[in-house]
Amino acid sequence: MDTQAHEPSARPPGLSRGRQVLVLAVLLAIVLVAVGYQVYRSIPRARVAQVDNALVTAVNVEQRTAEIEFTHPRSGRTIRVKGTLAPDGQLLVNDEPAPLSALRVGDRVSVRGTLYPNYTVTAEWVRVTTPAAAIPNESATAPTEP
Repeated sequence: MDTQAHEPSARPPGLSRGRQVLVLAVLLAIVLVAVGYQVYRSIPRARVAQVDNALVTAVNVEQRTAEIEFTHPRSGRTIRVKGTLAPDGQLLVNDEPAPLSALRVGDRVSVRGTLYPNYTVTAEWVRVTTPAAAIPNESATAPTEP
């Protein structure tokens, strides 16, 4: 008879081989989801944007298009954007509705619309603010008599 005590099988401390594979698979899945999310977020897509104090550099009334130039608020770069006024879009001159033919090269405008990754815009509204007509100063034009 064998009198030696039966020793339990020697198991290394830590996780079993199956659990190690499971943990690695879960970690890999988490990393893949995180990387996929970052890639998804970095894909350029259309977004609503508003630009104030832009300069109109070109207008085509027949095609309902215009081009504006503005300074990017963060980078300070000058950006040119071509855009189309949406069919239901509004052009406001001094807060009054106006036809697109009222828009002139050199006007300063505020624009709100959908900005696409190729730097084109479909404008919801365009606001043109023209300076009020200067009221002549009577004291400057009338002669003064002693």
